[in-house]
Amino acid sequence: MRSLTAILFVALTPASADRIVLHGDSIVKGYGFGNYTDPSPLRTLHGIFRILLDANLPDPPEVPVLTYLWKVPIGPVDSVAKEVAGQVSRGEIRKGDWLIYEDAGGIDDSVHPAPWPDATRMFERYRASLRGMIGEASKILPRGRILLMTMFDYEPAAKCRWCRWDAPLDDGVHTGNGAIRAEARAAGVRLIDMNRIMDAANKHVQDLGFGRVVGPDGIHPNVYGNYVMVLAISREIGYDIAGWNLAPLATRFLNPASGGDVERVWGFTRDPSGDERRELLESLRRLVSTEHPK
Repeated sequence: MRSLTAILFVALTPASADRIVLHGDSIVKGYGFGNYTDPSPLRTLHGIFRILLDANLPDPPEVPVLTYLWKVPIGPVDSVAKEVAGQVSRGEIRKGDWLIYEDAGGIDDSVHPAPWPDATRMFERYRASLRGMIGEASKILPRGRILLMTMFDYEPAAKCRWCRWDAPLDDGVHTGNGAIRAEARAAGVRLIDMNRIMDAANKHVQDLGFGRVVGPDGIHPNVYGNYVMVLAISREIGYDIAGWNLAPLATRFLNPASGGDVERVWGFTRDPSGDERRELLESLRRLVSTEHPK
């Protein structure tokens, strides 16, 4: 199965959304505490979505997670395109949805056909993988409702060579993020530069002396990284995140002794106080709200 690949399906516009549907593996499955078992909603993107939408919308959309189909390198589903085609055929992706595609790596996981390893022409082949996915999705969705995002990484472990999104691929020139940007332009779909947004958030958290927005693996977002991603996605689809009430979410970010869910933030080297945890939510919200795409 894909180790970190994820797809988010966002229904309609913010004013009339029926659902925000997420599909993927590690990031969508939720690794915000460094595990897949913590019961807190902060562990996942959809959990944070749920708290924020319930607190700020009179008729909040549902946030279900789609079933997983992907089986590689053998099996009935051996590409992102076939995965999306299966979801469309079963009605899990519907007319009116927004599709936001997020792939955190490795890049080679999305390059087919098997067998692996075949790390040649990675830029072209990764673009072809994205093109196939967009093609299947566009059979039911207008391309203006399909969004890609660039990805971030911070010194990932050596074993995850293909998780380095700004590192040159086998041609020594192009990068994984470059492939995402190029295919978004060519296909006429929208792009969230999550790499830039998370870099800015990571610098902010480091400047405050807390640590990073990802865990020690350098890839998976911690609870604050999840929060930044949710804000960035919400802003892109039109929600007024600058005016959102963060109080219900801020309570969950407190230490359990204060009624929250987070004893310590995975990936932080200094534990923020309760007031610092609240202020960090506010300052990250301001950062994402005022971030301007190139």
